[in-house]
Amino acid sequence: MIRSENELNICNKTKITIPTVLLKQAFVYFLKDYRRLNYSLSLVFVGDVKMREWNRIYRGYDKSTDVLSFPSFLAQKKNKFSVELGLEKELGEIIINPVQIKRQAKKNSALLRKEDFQKELLFIFVHGLLHLVGYDDETEKGRIKMLAEGKKFLKKYFSDFSYSSNKYDY
Repeated sequence: MIRSENELNICNKTKITIPTVLLKQAFVYFLKDYRRLNYSLSLVFVGDVKMREWNRIYRGYDKSTDVLSFPSFLAQKKNKFSVELGLEKELGEIIINPVQIKRQAKKNSALLRKEDFQKELLFIFVHGLLHLVGYDDETEKGRIKMLAEGKKFLKKYFSDFSYSSNKYDY
C-alpha cells in the first residue's frame, strides 16, 4: 500500500481540547520542509501518570515530561518488506502531555491564554518532529541547534509566532 498523502493520526486520551487543525497544518509544512512526502505519524496525548510511566520506562527518568518521540523502526530499516507495505513512510510516534504543556505555558506568561497553550504545544510538537528526523538535544550544542531549528521553522510558517520559554531559552 503506497501512501498518496500525509497522514497525522491523533489520539487524545485527556480531557484537554487539542487544536488539531493547527497541528495538522504544522505537520504538512514540516514534511514539505524536510522532504518527507506522503509520511504518516501517530500523535498521542496523555496525562501526567502515563507520561511519567513511559518516561521512566524509555528514558530512565521517574518524572513526567512534555514530549517523547519514537522513530519508526521500519522507517529506519528500509527493506523489501517495509517498502512493499509502505511502512518506510511511517515517521514514528510522538507522545505529548498537554497537562505539562499548560504548566509550561503558564510559567511563560502572567495569564494562561488559549494562544499561550497553542504556542507551547506547537513548539513542543515541532520539537518532537525534529527528534524523528534525527535531531538530538542530549548535548548543549545539539540542544541549541535543535531549538534554533524549531524556532526558525515556526517563524517561517507561523509569522506571528514568537516564543520564549524558561525551559527552552538559550
